[in-house]
Amino acid sequence: MRTELIADVTDTTKVPEKPAVIANKVPPVPRGQQVAIGSSNVDVPPPAVGSGGPPGAGVGTGPVVEAAPPPPPAPPKRTAPISGGVLNGKAISKPAPPYPAIAKAARASGTVTVQIVVDESGKVVSAKAVSGHPLLLQAAQQAAYQARFSPTLLSNQAVKVSGVITYNFVLQ
Repeated sequence: MRTELIADVTDTTKVPEKPAVIANKVPPVPRGQQVAIGSSNVDVPPPAVGSGGPPGAGVGTGPVVEAAPPPPPAPPKRTAPISGGVLNGKAISKPAPPYPAIAKAARASGTVTVQIVVDESGKVVSAKAVSGHPLLLQAAQQAAYQARFSPTLLSNQAVKVSGVITYNFVLQ
């Protein structure tokens, strides 16, 4: 046997009415197009048919305002130097280091690599000898501070550059 239950439920909630449509709703303004706002004696042509708004929408009198595009985002401010690899070829001036007397006496020779940071004007602001004979490191590092480089440009702006330069110490 089948039993049906029927409940008498009265809905006491009221469904809100639809909001009224505003007759003078203005469609979006394309970039660079002039529109009238307010009330003055300026004639503005009606929007094109099929522009998204009701006929006559946006038509009125008022001061002319031009919708300007937003400014482009500013380029990010670089604080860390960019990597320039081996910078010997970019040197405007690269004085040779003096051969240390103790290195000559010990017959030390070879290549010394110095890690440097060059500022926006081309001046070496940091130098650290990273490889080579221990008796030659200090002389190469001090000479690196005397080197000058052409400024490196990134998007037409001078930037800091990190890289290496090498010094060859040859006994004669």
